[in-house]
Amino acid sequence: MGFGGICVAGALLLGGTACAAPQGNEPVAAPGVITDWHRVDPCGFVDPALPGRYGRPPERIEPIDFNACEIPVAQPAGGTIYLGVLTDNRLTDERELTGLGTAFTRHGALRVARPMPYEDTCSAHVVFPDLRYVEVNAVPKDGAKADSCAIAAALADSVVSSVQQGKYRFFAASPSSWLHVDPCELLTSEQAAVVAGAVEPRHGPNRHNCRWGASEPDYTGVVLNIGVSAERLTDVRDVAGRATQVRAEPAVAPLPPGCRVNAQHIGFAGDKVETIALIVFADREQRWLCATALDLAARVWPRLPRTP
Repeated sequence: MGFGGICVAGALLLGGTACAAPQGNEPVAAPGVITDWHRVDPCGFVDPALPGRYGRPPERIEPIDFNACEIPVAQPAGGTIYLGVLTDNRLTDERELTGLGTAFTRHGALRVARPMPYEDTCSAHVVFPDLRYVEVNAVPKDGAKADSCAIAAALADSVVSSVQQGKYRFFAASPSSWLHVDPCELLTSEQAAVVAGAVEPRHGPNRHNCRWGASEPDYTGVVLNIGVSAERLTDVRDVAGRATQVRAEPAVAPLPPGCRVNAQHIGFAGDKVETIALIVFADREQRWLCATALDLAARVWPRLPRTP
């Protein structure tokens, strides 16, 4: 099903000043069509008035990553309902639709799955003609009481409306932002072959991650993920002129042992900064994994835009 990004831990602001939170501009595609998914702000799918119908939202609604929006809505009686929008999803064929729901309503070219409850949470999915889909969800926490499926349905309606009316938005990112970088172009298949063998790179749906191998049956390979983080890197070393963190990772089934190399860039939203992670997975000893990850990072880092 969807090719989700691998989470990135750690953050460090490398020079320059953190930019303001992304403010979206109007897309240029025809209504009902989305191009440049890698630049789409997931919070832009939410009608600005919608969160206030269910409680007290924050004054400023910001994405938590390039592919995710989470809006905490405080409840008068206590607790918080989190409204979520996730965009980095794509099915491989029509048969996988059953994993998103059993009943769909068509809205032009879009299909909307009936909200699916799970305990006190609920999610819904808006499926595009190319089998991309946007997941929306409502998650009550800390004792909050709500009709989660009604909220999920309203979020799905908001996604449909924003797409059909062309009211979704793009990130207004700096020209030097890593948002514009295609991670599959940062490393050649020949360079990745030392770990992954002779394989071609595979993008994630929104093109913020790329993998060489790192899939079934043994998950051996290399992953490059570009995202954001509110954490700060520690125990850094210099790699190709960038402060870099190296972390060995134990095997966690089904993944073999790995080594993660992180570096960072400019501000994104709030206290978050853009982050890149290069992860090597193989059934090898940790010294080899981290030496290999550092060697690959030394090839990748010089190809990344720097702070202007």
